[in-house]
Amino acid sequence: MEPPRTPANEGERLAALAGYEVLDSAGEASFDGLAELAAHVMGAPIALVSLVDADRQWFKAKYGLDVPETPRELSFCGHVVASGEPLIVADARADARFADNPFVTGEPRIRFYAGFPLRTAEGHVLGTLCVLDRERRELSAPRRRMLSILAAQVMDELELRRKVLELESLERVRREQQRSLARTNNLLAAITAEQQSFLFGAAPSEVFSMVLDHVLVLTQSEFGFMGEVYYDDAGAPFLTTHAISNIAWDAATRRFYDENVGSGLNFRNLGTLFGAALTTGAPVISNEPQSDPRRGGLPPGHPPLHAFLGLPITKGRVLLGMIGLANRPGGYSEEVVEFLGPFLASCAGLIAARRVDADRSEARAHLRDTLETLRRSRDELARFLDLLSVGTIVVDTARAIAYVSATCRALTGLGEPSLGAPIERALPLDERGAATLKLCMELPEAERSRVGARICAADGDVHHVEIDVRDDPREPSQRILFIYDVSELHDLRDALAGGRHFGLIGDSAAMRELNLAIEQVAAGDWTVLIRGETGSGKELVARAIHAASGRRRGPFVAVNCAGLTDTLLSSQLFGHVKGAFTGATRDQPGLFEAASGGTIFLDEIGDISLSMQRSLLRVLQEREVTRVGETRARKVDTRVIAATHRDLAAMTAAAAFREDLLYRIRIARVMVPPLRDRLEDIPALVGFFLGDTRVTGGKAIRGISSAALARLQAHDWPGNVRELKGAMEHAAVCARRDTIGLDDLPPEFRARPLDDAAPRPVEEVGAEGPQGRGAQVRGEEGGAGEDDERSTILAALRRAGGNRSKAARLLGIGRATLYRRLRSLDIDAHELDR
Repeated sequence: MEPPRTPANEGERLAALAGYEVLDSAGEASFDGLAELAAHVMGAPIALVSLVDADRQWFKAKYGLDVPETPRELSFCGHVVASGEPLIVADARADARFADNPFVTGEPRIRFYAGFPLRTAEGHVLGTLCVLDRERRELSAPRRRMLSILAAQVMDELELRRKVLELESLERVRREQQRSLARTNNLLAAITAEQQSFLFGAAPSEVFSMVLDHVLVLTQSEFGFMGEVYYDDAGAPFLTTHAISNIAWDAATRRFYDENVGSGLNFRNLGTLFGAALTTGAPVISNEPQSDPRRGGLPPGHPPLHAFLGLPITKGRVLLGMIGLANRPGGYSEEVVEFLGPFLASCAGLIAARRVDADRSEARAHLRDTLETLRRSRDELARFLDLLSVGTIVVDTARAIAYVSATCRALTGLGEPSLGAPIERALPLDERGAATLKLCMELPEAERSRVGARICAADGDVHHVEIDVRDDPREPSQRILFIYDVSELHDLRDALAGGRHFGLIGDSAAMRELNLAIEQVAAGDWTVLIRGETGSGKELVARAIHAASGRRRGPFVAVNCAGLTDTLLSSQLFGHVKGAFTGATRDQPGLFEAASGGTIFLDEIGDISLSMQRSLLRVLQEREVTRVGETRARKVDTRVIAATHRDLAAMTAAAAFREDLLYRIRIARVMVPPLRDRLEDIPALVGFFLGDTRVTGGKAIRGISSAALARLQAHDWPGNVRELKGAMEHAAVCARRDTIGLDDLPPEFRARPLDDAAPRPVEEVGAEGPQGRGAQVRGEEGGAGEDDERSTILAALRRAGGNRSKAARLLGIGRATLYRRLRSLDIDAHELDR
């Protein structure tokens, strides 16, 4: 037996079949009649309208066979679907495709089969009109045409049936839309009526009564109430009721409500269904109030309560009023709440307008007085700020520039066109300074610190500034920026530092950027995350930040988190009490307490467990620690600097690091460049390490050869500065002369050919440590070019009008480098006049 193939477009064909919604449907006379007609035309005992589904053939009409469906793999019709052409089998017993088919060898013992495709306009074959006989026979051409015509009529019936179903569906949608439109029209009429009554000056009690009547009709509710929500001195809400429907209370209760509701009857019992709506500010639906735990007692004479809906009336997040409805047939649902949404919004607008209208005259007078006071205050402040030598900018609540002092205009180039512009775009700060200023402006005033930044003025000059951010005393949501020009101080500090910043050596662009970052983050008290490869000097950067900060007189405590168990790390960081664990023989304060008033440095924070991350997050949030074995929390005043060589963002995505802790520790960020990105600093680093070796090792190493230095500058430095330091110590140990040569370097440097990388230009490498520039690179020394260099520097200074910052830019070097060359060449300012 050969099972039928699956057509290439089977998915589309099945989707088309499903679109007729005919599978497993009840019998229909039109299809049954066509099947019977096909049997009579052929003079055959069996005729079927067969629809081929994914795994079966199902019979929409059957004549002479009482089987609802058969497996697809046994179906003759499946072959018609696969080929898309009629199938005529004169003798199934003699046809290899069907000879062993169970329907041939067993009941109904088919020998003759003729099936014609039921084809859609798109070409999908849904099934067949087929006739079957238990005797062998041939199909004549006229009968073949008749079966083809009948198959087309079956397809027409399927199309007609689908169109009828579509029309019935459209009719259902139309009727539902009409009902929805009627409900919507009623809702709009109610909204229009309540708005008109308010606008035409109706009394508040009349407006509320009319609104309640409308909502009772819209929801088919039996009775209800409506009122405004206010708050007592303790902050508890209560309902002042302005309208109650006329329900069958007893005479005394009815008289009480009639006399009091008009002036506003206060309901303060929050232990009720309506009280639940007041306290939560959310709709309350109770269709079984007798068993609802939120239900309170009812007044005497109150009718039975079968269902209740409490609808808060809110504007934004402000609760203004409430509508209570009861006894809707069938109860209440979220659909009712959603339907009344526009109506409630209109009610909220009317109540808010009513309250605003009541206070309008007083508000206008107060506003006039306030504006006049602000105008006088603004004019006085502007005159005062213009007298200061400090640049001043006033930023409004939208962070737009509202005022720029004369001093600030001269410093920054801001003018009248800048007023109203966002401070982030208008103030010409460097990228890091702008980001730090934006963060500082969002912090409470007590947590702000002075921001260090650079201003790139319109004339091309760069000013180093410090910015104080203060709240405007007239309007705390506004900010006043006081900008101090510290360029001269910065230049002097650079000159004195000679390219080093708190022990950080190098004058490359990467190191200058790092030094600036250290100054900026040191100016505040934010948590800092230092990223950098192993050996790049992250702890040295952390110490530099501490030394430059306001906490410099406090302790600096460093903790390496890698490799420590949770218990040991918890004990180290948070401390422990006697008996907390085996070996805890006395109370021991933790390192957070030890660093109070200073800085704690958490190195390799990416290596701590998720449990420790949770504990550390609590310390950062609460600013307090709890010793191991103790329940009392202790306040700590400690700045946290963390460092890692890992990608914490990727660890967060992999659920290996807490996202909330990451956001806490990286408020300020510093990236330490790898040594391969600042190879021009290698000569200065080599000089420092050789000088250090001279002091600690007692060997008089005076310098390094140009070949050895070129080899160092051609190295990739996976171990960064730490690797360079180790290489210099190795070379100093192996050196037999006063100059480090290529043979003195570690084997991994000597193994590479000399021509693997061109040597980079260097200045000079001394062996006198961080304060000296004694010996030069052997083979590269000589003073023949000093006269040319002196002339070049003097020419740049004259072009810059004596401004050393501009001269450094003209020469394409850093200011610190220029200062060193001025000292080295003994150039004085009076030489500019020569």
